Amino acid sequence: MMSEATINFETENRDGVVAVGTYLIDAARRLGIKVESDCGASEDAHKCRMKVSAGMKLLSAPTRLEMEKLSSQARKSGKRLSCQARIEESGEIMVTFVEKNEKTKTEEEEKQDAYRKE
Repeated sequence: MMSEATINFETENRDGVVAVGTYLIDAARRLGIKVESDCGASEDAHKCRMKVSAGMKLLSAPTRLEMEKLSSQARKSGKRLSCQARIEESGEIMVTFVEKNEKTKTEEEEKQDAYRKE
Protein backbone atom coordinates (compact mmCIF):
# COMPACT_ATOMS: atom_id res chain seq x y z
CA MET A 1 0.00 0.00 0.00
CA MET A 2 1.29 3.44 -0.93
CA SER A 3 1.82 5.95 1.87
CA GLU A 4 -0.21 9.14 1.63
CA ALA A 5 -0.18 12.62 3.13
CA THR A 6 -3.04 15.06 3.59
CA ILE A 7 -2.19 18.53 2.33
CA ASN A 8 -4.12 21.74 2.91
CA PHE A 9 -3.46 24.88 0.86
CA GLU A 10 -4.85 27.44 3.29
CA THR A 11 -5.08 30.55 1.10
CA GLU A 12 -6.63 28.64 -1.80
CA ASN A 13 -9.03 26.75 0.50
CA ARG A 14 -8.11 23.42 -1.13
CA ASP A 15 -7.07 20.18 0.46
CA GLY A 16 -6.54 16.62 -0.62
CA VAL A 17 -4.53 13.45 -0.30
CA VAL A 18 -1.29 12.94 -2.25
CA ALA A 19 1.29 10.17 -2.35
CA VAL A 20 4.43 10.35 -0.27
CA GLY A 21 7.20 11.32 -2.70
CA THR A 22 5.17 14.14 -4.27
CA TYR A 23 6.71 17.61 -4.54
CA LEU A 24 4.62 20.47 -3.12
CA ILE A 25 4.34 22.09 -6.57
CA ASP A 26 2.88 18.85 -8.00
CA ALA A 27 0.49 18.50 -5.07
CA ALA A 28 -0.77 22.04 -5.72
CA ARG A 29 -1.30 21.32 -9.42
CA ARG A 30 -3.13 18.05 -8.70
CA LEU A 31 -5.56 20.00 -6.55
CA GLY A 32 -6.17 22.50 -9.36
CA ILE A 33 -4.02 25.32 -8.03
CA LYS A 34 -2.24 27.28 -10.73
CA VAL A 35 1.44 27.71 -9.94
CA GLU A 36 3.11 30.32 -12.13
CA SER A 37 6.49 28.73 -12.59
CA ASP A 38 8.74 25.76 -12.09
CA CYS A 39 11.40 27.90 -10.54
CA GLY A 40 14.29 25.46 -10.78
CA ALA A 41 17.53 27.39 -10.91
CA SER A 42 15.91 30.34 -12.66
CA GLU A 43 15.46 33.85 -11.35
CA ASP A 44 11.76 33.04 -10.86
CA ALA A 45 12.36 31.19 -7.59
CA HIS A 46 10.13 33.64 -5.73
CA LYS A 47 7.11 32.50 -7.76
CA CYS A 48 6.88 29.06 -6.19
CA ARG A 49 7.64 29.94 -2.57
CA MET A 50 5.34 28.50 0.04
CA LYS A 51 5.20 28.80 3.80
CA VAL A 52 4.71 25.51 5.63
CA SER A 53 2.71 26.18 8.80
CA ALA A 54 2.29 22.53 9.84
CA GLY A 55 4.04 19.30 8.90
CA MET A 56 7.51 20.68 8.15
CA LYS A 57 9.09 17.52 9.56
CA LEU A 58 7.26 15.47 6.92
CA LEU A 59 9.18 17.21 4.11
CA SER A 60 12.63 16.65 2.65
CA ALA A 61 15.54 18.70 4.01
CA PRO A 62 16.16 22.04 2.24
CA THR A 63 18.09 21.59 -1.00
CA ARG A 64 21.20 23.49 -2.10
CA LEU A 65 19.00 25.70 -4.29
CA GLU A 66 16.76 26.55 -1.33
CA MET A 67 19.84 27.42 0.73
CA GLU A 68 20.88 29.84 -2.04
CA LYS A 69 17.46 31.36 -2.79
CA LEU A 70 15.97 31.58 0.73
CA SER A 71 17.60 33.34 3.67
CA SER A 72 18.14 31.42 6.90
CA GLN A 73 15.44 33.56 8.51
CA ALA A 74 12.99 32.64 5.72
CA ARG A 75 13.80 28.94 6.09
CA LYS A 76 13.37 29.11 9.89
CA SER A 77 9.94 30.70 9.40
CA GLY A 78 8.85 27.73 7.26
CA LYS A 79 9.38 29.06 3.74
CA ARG A 80 10.25 26.50 1.07
CA LEU A 81 10.46 26.36 -2.71
CA SER A 82 7.57 24.16 -3.80
CA CYS A 83 9.56 22.69 -6.70
CA GLN A 84 12.26 21.52 -4.24
CA ALA A 85 10.29 20.39 -1.16
CA ARG A 86 9.18 16.76 -1.36
CA ILE A 87 6.76 15.00 0.99
CA GLU A 88 8.72 12.17 2.62
CA GLU A 89 6.37 10.91 5.35
CA SER A 90 2.65 10.38 5.94
CA GLY A 91 0.82 12.99 7.95
CA GLU A 92 -0.89 16.36 7.63
CA ILE A 93 0.74 19.35 5.96
CA MET A 94 -0.58 22.92 5.86
CA VAL A 95 0.91 25.38 3.38
CA THR A 96 0.30 28.90 2.14
CA PHE A 97 1.65 30.46 -1.02
CA VAL A 98 3.89 33.38 -0.16
CA GLU A 99 2.71 36.65 -1.70
CA LYS A 100 4.00 36.79 -5.24
CA ASN A 101 5.26 40.35 -4.87
CA GLU A 102 7.10 39.76 -1.60
CA LYS A 103 10.80 40.21 -2.27
CA THR A 104 13.11 37.40 -1.21
CA LYS A 105 16.26 38.60 0.49
CA THR A 106 19.40 36.59 0.04
CA GLU A 107 21.78 35.86 2.91
CA GLU A 108 24.08 38.62 1.62
CA GLU A 109 21.26 41.19 1.53
CA GLU A 110 20.30 40.28 5.10
CA LYS A 111 23.90 40.72 6.25
CA GLN A 112 24.01 44.12 4.57
CA ASP A 113 20.75 45.16 6.27
CA ALA A 114 22.09 44.05 9.67
CA TYR A 115 25.30 45.99 9.04
CA ARG A 116 23.32 49.13 8.14
CA LYS A 117 21.24 48.85 11.32
CA GLU A 118 24.38 48.64 13.47
